[in-house]
Amino acid sequence: MFGNSGQSNTNTVNVNTRTYSSFSDTAALTLSLWNDKISLKLSPLKGVNQDGLRQYAFDAKDSIITSITPDNAITLLEGNKAVIKPALDKKETASISIVVNAEKADSKKIITLATANGEVTLSIHVNINADNSVSEGNTLSHKFNTRDLTLNYNPADGTGEKIIINSDYENFIKKIEDVLISSATAHSINYSNSIKSQYANKSSYSGSAPAANDYSAQTNNYGSSGFDNMNIF
Repeated sequence: MFGNSGQSNTNTVNVNTRTYSSFSDTAALTLSLWNDKISLKLSPLKGVNQDGLRQYAFDAKDSIITSITPDNAITLLEGNKAVIKPALDKKETASISIVVNAEKADSKKIITLATANGEVTLSIHVNINADNSVSEGNTLSHKFNTRDLTLNYNPADGTGEKIIINSDYENFIKKIEDVLISSATAHSINYSNSIKSQYANKSSYSGSAPAANDYSAQTNNYGSSGFDNMNIF
């Protein structure tokens, strides 16, 4: 449906660790660690089964999948802190967007985080035109779920004041923060070990071992970005 390409390479190591999932009336959002990047996947809602459970199209061909570097993730977090969170608290309308894979026309995507009416939505736009516009049918959005919190609950009559908590959105932001701070440790070890294993297997066939730093170079990229022309607007 969305023609994902370039997300994996059968000739290289690919390690994926899922850290967060959320399900809405339009799409399922999955956040994962993918090699040395953060992966976002939006899978559209297919419908509801006979038991009333929502069904999603999780196949890669039906979903929008993109990856963001740590630098892009920090940009998203800073934009959220400066723009989205204040607007959400005041129930105002605001949005932030970043461009990823800008150097590749066929895989360029725009990620938008927006708030309106006290709710938050994440959208990913594909098939971006030269002027950054997007034609209809090339956007998939996920509205974060909310939870009710009751203040001053009275068990005698069941009364209390209900307020809305954007717990799902807060959890999503917290997961990205955790990934950048500490939660990536186990994934990074798995990724490093997979690269070591790949090179060890190759050297057993070639009769020569790779250079000592060949397999570790990619695991130390958390402080730099591969997208020099990332934009925020």
